[in-house]
Amino acid sequence: GLVPFAIDVEPLAAGRALINLSKEGYLQKNVVVVNMGATLTDVGIFKHGVLRFPPTLSYGCDSVSGAIAY
Repeated sequence: GLVPFAIDVEPLAAGRALINLSKEGYLQKNVVVVNMGATLTDVGIFKHGVLRFPPTLSYGCDSVSGAIAY
């Protein structure tokens, strides 16, 4: 019975949660938010709270764990 009000992409949602709501004043700074999943890594580069560059890398924790194991 829920009706979505808005749908957001992950880098913007992470930036809003970690930068805009921070009490440390990160909104006026340049910030990089890295979200490392099992197979993908999202990198959000924010300038003054605006997402400027949102690359998704095709490797994640599984790749790092595999590299360390060898």
